[in-house]
Amino acid sequence: MDKRDGDMDIYIATDAFKLAYKRLVDRILLVSGDQHFVPLIKLLSNDFEIPTDVMAFEHNLAPELKKTASSFIPLTHKFTKVRKEAAGSPAA
Repeated sequence: MDKRDGDMDIYIATDAFKLAYKRLVDRILLVSGDQHFVPLIKLLSNDFEIPTDVMAFEHNLAPELKKTASSFIPLTHKFTKVRKEAAGSPAA
């Protein structure tokens, strides 16, 4: 793993924690399939009662992250729909 990737995980977790602590959000959408975020989702849910939805490509999704999230949104489907709309064909 590139050191910068690890740094980005810390920034995301820190920002989510600050928003939850200050009660500035009702729900969080995490666009990642990384298992490193499981403790963050548990913290947000258990300590702050903030649901966290996960959006990711299924082939890059850690099973524990999917299990821990409030809901899972498969990014593959959404990405395909956006590409079709951008190309001018109706989305399925």
